[in-house]
Amino acid sequence: MATTIAWTAQLASAQRSDSFEGGSPRWNLVYSDCNAQLTEHDISLIMPHSGRTCELLEVSSGRGEQVLLAYPIEPCAVLNEFLPELWIRCAAGQIRVGVRVVFPKAIHPVSQNRMTTVIWGDTYTQTGQWQRLQVRQIGDRLQQEIIAIRNQFDTQLNLQQSYIDSLVINAYTGPGRYRVQIDDLDLSGMIPLATVGIPLPANWRERWQWREPDGAHFGATTQYPLWIEHRGEQPGWLKSLGFTGVWLQQPPTHSDLNLIRDASLAVISPPPAKPTELSEADVSHVRGWLIGTALNRDQIDWVRQQISAAEQLPDSMRRPLYGEALENYWLFSRLAHEVIVPAPDPVSPGDAKAKHDWLSQSLDTVRVRGRGWVSLHVDVNPALAEQYRVAIESIDGTVPERLLVNPLGLRHETIAAVISGARGIVYHTGTPLITPLDFQNDEDRALQAAVRWTNGDLQIWSPWLTVGQRQSSPELSRSDFTAARWRIKNAELIVAQSSSPESRWCLPNTQGTPLAFKLSEGIEVPQVVRLTHGTLESIDVQSTGGVHQWRIDAPHHVEVLVMTRNPYVLNSLQRRLQERTAEMASDQLEVASLCLEQATHTVEARIQSAGLGQSEAQRRQWTALKQVLSGAQQQLDSGWTGLQSNRPQAAIKSALAVLQIAQSILHQSYKEATGSLPAAQSSPFVLTPGTLKYHWLVADACARSRWQPATMPGSQFDNLPDMLTHGWSQQRRLEDAAELRVELVPASNNSPSGLRLAAYAKPSSTTKSPGALIANSPASQSNPNPATDRRTETLPGGYEGASLRVRSAPLTVRRGQMIQVTAKALVRQSSSDASSGMLFYDNQAGPSLGQLIRGSAGQQLDIQLQRFVLADGEFRILAECRGECDVQIQELSIHTIQPATKQSHFETSPLE
Repeated sequence: MATTIAWTAQLASAQRSDSFEGGSPRWNLVYSDCNAQLTEHDISLIMPHSGRTCELLEVSSGRGEQVLLAYPIEPCAVLNEFLPELWIRCAAGQIRVGVRVVFPKAIHPVSQNRMTTVIWGDTYTQTGQWQRLQVRQIGDRLQQEIIAIRNQFDTQLNLQQSYIDSLVINAYTGPGRYRVQIDDLDLSGMIPLATVGIPLPANWRERWQWREPDGAHFGATTQYPLWIEHRGEQPGWLKSLGFTGVWLQQPPTHSDLNLIRDASLAVISPPPAKPTELSEADVSHVRGWLIGTALNRDQIDWVRQQISAAEQLPDSMRRPLYGEALENYWLFSRLAHEVIVPAPDPVSPGDAKAKHDWLSQSLDTVRVRGRGWVSLHVDVNPALAEQYRVAIESIDGTVPERLLVNPLGLRHETIAAVISGARGIVYHTGTPLITPLDFQNDEDRALQAAVRWTNGDLQIWSPWLTVGQRQSSPELSRSDFTAARWRIKNAELIVAQSSSPESRWCLPNTQGTPLAFKLSEGIEVPQVVRLTHGTLESIDVQSTGGVHQWRIDAPHHVEVLVMTRNPYVLNSLQRRLQERTAEMASDQLEVASLCLEQATHTVEARIQSAGLGQSEAQRRQWTALKQVLSGAQQQLDSGWTGLQSNRPQAAIKSALAVLQIAQSILHQSYKEATGSLPAAQSSPFVLTPGTLKYHWLVADACARSRWQPATMPGSQFDNLPDMLTHGWSQQRRLEDAAELRVELVPASNNSPSGLRLAAYAKPSSTTKSPGALIANSPASQSNPNPATDRRTETLPGGYEGASLRVRSAPLTVRRGQMIQVTAKALVRQSSSDASSGMLFYDNQAGPSLGQLIRGSAGQQLDIQLQRFVLADGEFRILAECRGECDVQIQELSIHTIQPATKQSHFETSPLE
């Protein structure tokens, strides 16, 4: 790739020289790392190299490595033919001469100044004598320097149109006081930019500066990477949402690449099967080749084959390799240049903090070569979407045209990934039941608005997120918030977010209690500004003994703070916020409109489910909720009016207030719905605001029908041959790392019979074999740990630690039926890992909606699953060990029902 300006051969080489005869000194002390000072600096008569005078500098310095002197020259081309030279005399050696190259289109990621580099030439060695020093092969040396810059910072930096603007001398010879003489400078082969039609200001020499003011180019760094899986949307429209590029699951065609390139989007895709079908121009916007998604340990050899095939591409089509993995991140990160980590599904079981910690640790692992990207699903969980579809068909008798989305939840999960350390986001939109992102009904507009709102925020935060250094988080006064902090030169960013356990599904009201921040290290006596309502709001800071504290009285779900006194940073932030205020207001009003609609439908469903036999207190409660909803609607209307009358900040204030009201109602409804459930996953409809109303509508439909018991062979766990005959089975993985056991535990005086699943880390000092396929074990109570006490390692939790799965006998079912599974779980051994335990789920909703069983040793827990049957066929229960677990299932029972539709009321069970 060319990185210098193209020059014509017909141009004559300009000649420039300076014999330092009279006038003022030319060289400037521009930088030192040793407190250097010029104690004498003059045009001197003392022993010049030629003529009457030379330039003399007396340097006083401490210990260091650099005393840089600069001589501004007219900006000129970077060419091998340019051979600048000068004469040096000093009593000590190791002085070097060079030229400074400026990259006008690139901003240094750390200093926020124009990207520059110095190409060094000869070194002074003839101490006490005049010696000629030159800089040779400048063009060739620049190419090598560019490779180093890209390796250090970013392969996408725009290093085009570079030029030379000054000569440089590193005059450091050691600590002490010494004199340096300079004479007879010659700029042979210099071609000024002006001679090739690039105009320069008449006063370019007066405007020259070695270092621009801190933050002068704030915000011009590489943008935060935002990618979206392409499903037919118009590339230009995706660009308007703030995306960097598109993610393709199939090799691109010539026409695909042309459309994407015309929209100024980049591409990540599988490599072409036939490279000859694409030209170098076709792949100019291809950022990387995709070598696989959802990769696990079984696909490592296949990935190596993909990498080998990609390495056979022509040099012009070589690109970094990208892959998305589910486990084995350490190994995959050594095969691919960028390994994408899927964020834990917000509706899946497990502790929210454990998910955050797991994601942070996984990102640390994949940063061996990459930056650390995270993938998220735009759509609702596919298993939840199927449950929703069948529920509507069963109780409403209709087919849904569009599945409900959770736009505010997507924003929340994206910011949570950023707080966990993500330096790039990939949005997946691959659920077949969901229409492409560019549809235009109310739900799609709200989803698009949430994506644009979030992407816009990430680009404002981009200087910190892309190149900033992660700092220790501030102390927060509220445990239901989490925060992260990044630093760039003279400016810090803090992002805080609501993080209560329920915030994965619906956000609680956050404005009842102030949120206080405490920082013990960082910028001295910081100026703190809050990015809110489309503007900057100054925050009072109390500083005592190096400890800084401040608070926000009515915090929003996401709070963004910047600490800086740099006017360039503040002005840039203010300008970018003003540019986005109207768009931000429109987006927030769209999201607030949908959230308010979801809250209204949920309240209506609760009222319908309560029926006619309500108490006076209940009626007053419904009346009060309706009044709150009515007030919120008026506030929403006021927001739209404010936007139309060019008052976007007032519109944002209204939108955020409506979001607090709507989410508070949804959160209170969620707490009401889950109050009698052992886990949120027991009823899938409580896991996203758009389906929350169906928790009550399904309950109302079931109240007009009748539950009937269903018999699953072997569910009493007391007859091993009978269980095996009817189809109970098990699967194992990770046997090289885990001791596994599946066994039947006979009934005792205090406990019924049960099925025990256990997995422990295999000790390195034992060769003990795993337990039998399924075994009767009267002695199991006395040996709860099959791996003995010699364990030295632990198994990871989550998918990576899935080691053992038991599958039940089948139960014949019909589409539209609802099944309720209940059981007891006896925890035989606790685990310190919050993502470890026994995952209990079924084949209708799958593991992502299962219930994770974990607790203290000896604790007995309730299990409950409520599921709609998706298709005629089999219903099975599955129990899976994740990480270290030891759990015994008891008292398993199953009931079925055919919920009544609006037009039906079953007097007896439909199964009869």
